[in-house]
Amino acid sequence: MNLTFFSGAVTAAGIAALAGGLFWLQRLRVRHREVPVVTALFWREAVEETRARELRLRFRHPLAYLFILAICAALWLAAAGLRFEAGSDRSVVLLLDASAGMARGTRFDDALRNMRDMLEGLPASKRSAIACGATDRTLLLPGEELAWFDERVAGLAPEACPSSIEDRVFTLAAAGADRPTTVVVFGDAHLDASALDLLPQDFELVTSLAPRTAGDECGITALGVTPAASGRWSAVDVLVELSGSASRDVTLELRGAPLHRAPESSNDGTRLRLVFRDVPADGDTLTARLAGSDGLTADDTAALVLPLRRRVRVQADPELSPRVASALAADPGVELVEGDAEVVFGGTRSATAPGFTFDAELSGVVVGAPAGDPGLAAFLERLDTMHFGAAPVAIEVGSVRSVRVGTAALDDDAGWTRSRAFPLFVAEATRWLAGRTEGPRWVAAGRAALDDAARTDDAGHALDPVGADFAPPAAGRYASIGGPALVASLTDRATTLDAESAYRADASAVVERDPLDLVHWLALLAFVALLVEWVLVRRGRMP
Repeated sequence: MNLTFFSGAVTAAGIAALAGGLFWLQRLRVRHREVPVVTALFWREAVEETRARELRLRFRHPLAYLFILAICAALWLAAAGLRFEAGSDRSVVLLLDASAGMARGTRFDDALRNMRDMLEGLPASKRSAIACGATDRTLLLPGEELAWFDERVAGLAPEACPSSIEDRVFTLAAAGADRPTTVVVFGDAHLDASALDLLPQDFELVTSLAPRTAGDECGITALGVTPAASGRWSAVDVLVELSGSASRDVTLELRGAPLHRAPESSNDGTRLRLVFRDVPADGDTLTARLAGSDGLTADDTAALVLPLRRRVRVQADPELSPRVASALAADPGVELVEGDAEVVFGGTRSATAPGFTFDAELSGVVVGAPAGDPGLAAFLERLDTMHFGAAPVAIEVGSVRSVRVGTAALDDDAGWTRSRAFPLFVAEATRWLAGRTEGPRWVAAGRAALDDAARTDDAGHALDPVGADFAPPAAGRYASIGGPALVASLTDRATTLDAESAYRADASAVVERDPLDLVHWLALLAFVALLVEWVLVRRGRMP
């Protein structure tokens, strides 16, 4: 039994109040008494002195009391929304795949229709529905009517993101490990059968997957950059990877205009890799576009923000250590200047300009930065990965960025300046002091972007998860807090190739009897009881 509108306590209290009130009313009866009067002039006083009703000392007519109590209780239970639900205590969660692969043909509409049909046959208190796209979206909560589902799916469409169904399944399994749960997947999500074997025993997974149709699929499954093999500091090499059975031409666009480059190609039978050499690294957005179209448009284009690779203007003190001067001279990203420098090496420490200085009283490295510097943590992490062999790094708060190195660490006897880590340390420090940050070399929707900037959506809301790398939820452009913008692309091989799930279980096994709504039956029962009471009164069997 289930109550829709009132709680069990409120319903029980209402029935108890009805029983008590009707009990006292049942004892209140009309008392017939004849009062003789001397003259008709005194009849009004006689009426006022005579009590028309009184509480009898004993309860009479229990049958009439039971009839009226049954009628009122039935109406009260109908107002509470009494429902009868049969079956087990197993909850059913329906997941709709709203990823990019569902945009093929009528897959999404078919899955949405099948989901609604199943919801109609499930108990309202045990069913729920979730759309899994770039972010999860609740379509129906337990106990809600289907009208809410129809309102929430209005305008719902597949998003340019890989499927997140498998992650959601494991999240539900962890959250509901103590209760029986059935999850039904609607869509074409790729599910790993071996991983799903780890689900709890009371957790059941069934699928209503979209049918596959053979076709010539081809899409962009990777887009990335790397420093130019030619050695040009202001250029990068661009990799575009295509997957699929069809052959389609690729064009690059920079600042909205075609970029004419003849790519170098290699093909391993399943992937075609195209490398475009010496693309200008000017911080603009590069777009790779496929000619023609197939059943999926989300993988026909991919974009990436190119790094801004300008050389850092460095002014070096004439008395600079030869080891440091050699590291600066060998760095292609450094331009040695006499004035108007971004970073100063050597000399005295400045309070207004970033500098790399040396201190005889230090035995290690001291890194200075303003309080709350967004790039300090990432710089220290990179230094830690170098294992450069110097003394531990200390941190101090200052008005500008600075690096101070103990002169003892530069001695040849220390061995640090002769190691391969020393030029890397100088290069990293130079770029950090100048505030140069490059975005990630590849960005894919749903996968962590290896950069240090905090990201926001179009509304300016922070998107970074606490303690983890930022993973763009869908293809698109993301603004940055203290760093370059980021553009993510779909580039998902499983989506492009329409990979079929290795896990299948028939969703028709999920059969639950619809709950019996007792509201109308209770109203009918009250009417029948009232009719029977009227008949008994007419026949004189009840007062």
